Amino acid sequence: MIRLQHLRALPERVAGLPLAVREVLMALLGALSALAFAPLSLLPLMGVAFAGLLWALDGAATRLQAFRLGWWFGFGQFALGLIWIAEAFRFQDALPHSAGYLAVMLLAAFLALFTAGSALLAHVLAPPAGAWRVIALATAWTLGEWLRGHLFTGFPWNLVGSAWLAVLPVAQAAGLVGVYGLSFLMVFASGALAQALGRQQRPSVLSLFAACLLVLLFVGGELRLNRPQSPTGPSLVVVQANIGQGQKWRDETGRRNLNLHLDMTFKAPGRDAPRLVIWPETAIPNLIEEEATTRYLIARHLGDDGLVLSGGVKVERDENGYAVSARNSLFAVDPHAQIVASYDKAHLVPFGEYLPFRDVLSAIGLSRLAAGDLDFTAGPGPRTIKLPGFPSVGPLICYEIIFPGAVVDRNHRPEWLLNISNDAWFGTFFGPHQHLAQARLRAIEEGLPVVRSTPTGISTIIDARGQVLKKTGLEQKVILSGNLPPALTPTPYARNGDLPIVSLLILCSLSCIICAKRVGKRNVRE
Repeated sequence: MIRLQHLRALPERVAGLPLAVREVLMALLGALSALAFAPLSLLPLMGVAFAGLLWALDGAATRLQAFRLGWWFGFGQFALGLIWIAEAFRFQDALPHSAGYLAVMLLAAFLALFTAGSALLAHVLAPPAGAWRVIALATAWTLGEWLRGHLFTGFPWNLVGSAWLAVLPVAQAAGLVGVYGLSFLMVFASGALAQALGRQQRPSVLSLFAACLLVLLFVGGELRLNRPQSPTGPSLVVVQANIGQGQKWRDETGRRNLNLHLDMTFKAPGRDAPRLVIWPETAIPNLIEEEATTRYLIARHLGDDGLVLSGGVKVERDENGYAVSARNSLFAVDPHAQIVASYDKAHLVPFGEYLPFRDVLSAIGLSRLAAGDLDFTAGPGPRTIKLPGFPSVGPLICYEIIFPGAVVDRNHRPEWLLNISNDAWFGTFFGPHQHLAQARLRAIEEGLPVVRSTPTGISTIIDARGQVLKKTGLEQKVILSGNLPPALTPTPYARNGDLPIVSLLILCSLSCIICAKRVGKRNVRE
């Protein structure tokens, strides 16, 4: 009983802490919440963190205090959750490698402005210590994540809804409302738990509703996961040659890297039957489009009834033959050494594949992280490409897979998604696992299987319900073989995108505003 009383006193104690202490606590709780993402997937920590944020906001006396508390929470979450980005600085020489950690801190400080804005909006929308404050925080947080995923080219990495992958049946709700809807659910359920903990008597209607909603989603998700599947599709071979970023672009290793992919392709199972052989992003430095010899070698090692889908670089030249720009591309090469389809990456990485404000930044010694002097040029956007003799595919190169609602050509729905990536940039802990989590969510949202090919892992075959059927380990030279899982019928999210969750956010915002006005009028009368 004493322990329960102590727990019930937590909301008031947290709200009553000095502002500086609460800010430190928010940074710690934000970092704690990052442990709920892959690979640790400690989901309860996300609930604890948002409960603490809600209690701290209840003690915010001004809008500035709410803004500061939200900023520190976000800074802690991004600083730890995105620490893998520092790994990429090991593969360039323009800056000290330790500058990667400074870059992570600066990025975390910028992204925390979105969480600060969410905390401020929640403070404005609803009075403290009530059901409306819970709804306001869930609404404001989800809106902040949606804006983060769309503004300034967008960076929807580690949306809090992705932590629900630890409970895959609940994560199936992404097929209804997308990952932004899962984020709303995460904050709402955490807030309802926080409110229930602070009550002295029976649980509130809000906490009971949240509990019933989670149970309903869990049961519905279990039914979806256990639904019989259609027969599997053609044979797949994913080549993971374990070529690290440090060995990828060296002149002396280019031929060896090509030969390694060719040898693994030749030895992979099913050479005498129809099969799709998949190589990762920029698997080889050779210009496949311009070098007939390279295409001939690929065709020779492929077999008579297959296709090689390989990442590569496409160079665009002027009338004099000089290279003026490049594209990060995927090529489909058939047994006759012909390129039968191609795709150009549309969502490029700023500072990775191109340098914004190049004239200014290059003058002070900054450069992009990817090798080469030419900036990459963006392609036209999501496309479905037809593969002779095989199901049509929606290609996605590297982090294009992280953008909810922007991975499929809506006018020509593919039968599967292919994500070729170079996760060698991401290190061996947080980065590759978090990237895999994004791919699983896109599978659930779209009802499409996803195949991932990376040079150093994690390569995977994921079914249309987000279940990882096969995967490789990190830093392994391995051939991943299997069959293409079947697609499902288009999910509600595949048909409607973010419209339902955006409508919910608008409805909740208006409801909070009306409630706040009523409370204000009541206080004036009293």
